[in-house]
Amino acid sequence: MITLLALLLGSQTQAAELVDGVACVVNDEVITLSELYEVGGEFVAQRCGGVTPGIRDACTDAAEQEVAGTLILQALVRQKLIDAAMDVAEADLERTIEQIMRDNGISNIDDFKAALRQQGFTWGAYRAQLRDQVRMLRFRETFLRPQITLDEQDVIDAYRRAVAEQPQEETLTITYAAFSIPNAGDSASALTFKAELMEALKTEGFDGLNAVGEMEARKGSSSYTPSQLVEALRPIMQLEQGGVGGPYRLGDSYFLVRLDSREAPEIPALEQVRGQVEGQLYEQRMEEAAEIWYRTARRGAAVQCTFGTPE
Repeated sequence: MITLLALLLGSQTQAAELVDGVACVVNDEVITLSELYEVGGEFVAQRCGGVTPGIRDACTDAAEQEVAGTLILQALVRQKLIDAAMDVAEADLERTIEQIMRDNGISNIDDFKAALRQQGFTWGAYRAQLRDQVRMLRFRETFLRPQITLDEQDVIDAYRRAVAEQPQEETLTITYAAFSIPNAGDSASALTFKAELMEALKTEGFDGLNAVGEMEARKGSSSYTPSQLVEALRPIMQLEQGGVGGPYRLGDSYFLVRLDSREAPEIPALEQVRGQVEGQLYEQRMEEAAEIWYRTARRGAAVQCTFGTPE
């Protein structure tokens, strides 16, 4: 529910041409079908592959119920703030708009409105959605944040889970010597040149091999994790440190590769990432608290919808 709310508040949608009517009633507050499609019409269309006015099916019903659940949440939050005399006033909204303009380097309100129109927003719809966003932030900070505590063991456990979930790959540092295959790499030339290259490697060694015939070596070093290696170079994972592999063919070139080192994955200490871990854990607890509040508030509210019971 909260995740869907974030998605819907993040974009302007287009309402389908529907005959308006009552979608839901929340404690005597009416949510109309036009309001539902103004907020969630794009979501319904994407979920169900388009919406045909007047035609209903199971997918449309289910998608509408999801959007209605979001609008019910907004209504319950709005009613909670009004009861606590903490609703978002016009002055609050204007300050928020001014801050958004400053953050985006916009000084003229007409320029701001023009930018919104380019994104598909009307001024009224933008202000309404922004007010709902500010309401949700105020509600979370006022009523949910005080419920959330993080003790040290919570943070340690979250850190350990994050470490366990991260792919643990070693880093391979290699030095390579690449040689272009004569005659644009045709098969016969490739086989002949490969044999010459292997013989030269035996004679001159990796470090001393600078040319084979007229083909000069292109040398360099790089580091990769195993998952970053192209298929042709994956055999180097089997090399011992200091070992040389190849020739490996990549396009019209042969590569000789020396494995210089293997480094175990670096796992940052908790103190290096404490802020990130605590922030993620806090957001998780906030979402859990929000879901619990919504379920409780929803059960205690008088809610009726024309298409079933949104969750």
